[in-house]
Amino acid sequence: MRKLGRWLALIFATMAYSQAVCAQPLTLMTWNMQWLTLSPSVLATPRTLTDYAAMRAVLKRHSPDILAFQEVDSPEALQRVVGPTYQLYFSDRRQAKYAATRQFNGVNQYTGIAVRKGLTVSDPQDVDLLPKQPRSKLRFATYIMLHTAKQDIHLLSVHLKAGCVTAYHANSHSCRRLKQQGAALNQWIQQRVLQQQAYIILGDVNHQLAYPTDWLWKRITQDVTPVPILSSRYTMSRCIARSASLPTRTVTYRHLVDHIIHSRDVVMRSAEQQHFTRQDVLKYHLSDHCPVVTRLTGDVSK
Repeated sequence: MRKLGRWLALIFATMAYSQAVCAQPLTLMTWNMQWLTLSPSVLATPRTLTDYAAMRAVLKRHSPDILAFQEVDSPEALQRVVGPTYQLYFSDRRQAKYAATRQFNGVNQYTGIAVRKGLTVSDPQDVDLLPKQPRSKLRFATYIMLHTAKQDIHLLSVHLKAGCVTAYHANSHSCRRLKQQGAALNQWIQQRVLQQQAYIILGDVNHQLAYPTDWLWKRITQDVTPVPILSSRYTMSRCIARSASLPTRTVTYRHLVDHIIHSRDVVMRSAEQQHFTRQDVLKYHLSDHCPVVTRLTGDVSK
């Protein structure tokens, strides 16, 4: 009986902790970590323990409850940044069954979501954003569901095709691929709306979605009623990064490509970009993307 009592006490304590976590406003972050890997290559330059410590410090400034990450090669590499307090959900593309068709030899850029332990989530099958390209090595959208007493929220971490940042050019392979990915996201959103489900999409879109009359935003939201909110529409981009060609110099990215989209039944603050200092950029190997952060407002447990 004593053993049973101890087990029941442990179960109730775990439930109470989970409810306490969910009762607070949740912080969400998206961060492209630029080739985060323990197996450096020509493309993925090595990081030192000091670099990882600097990245941990960046994360701790907001201590997100949910981190949508991009360009991470392995759980072991990510663990060096997030520590032991997160449950890690990596892209299904990392599974062995995709090794021959959907993965590169050597280092890969995976999407994923890190969830603070204590939150209740489930892990549906990821969204293949190019379902008609069965050998494409472009990134899947990592998919989880966050369960709270108030609502279930469907979340995606995305990293879309690079090379088509603004205008659409029909003769551009990158633009055509990006358009296909936009159509896949639109289909996923339509499914959520049809089933009256709340949703959030976070990640590196590789495109200026906030530009007036943007073609990709129109494709993602086509025939969606009500139209989702682009939380990052008015987010100011002042991201300082190390120059790829001149490592002793910095560049400032003034056009946002990391975005947060959500359904209107999810209440959140406008997204903000967390900036690096020029000194830190030159001293540490951080990333060529700055994190974008928001908070779910109100008590999500009600």
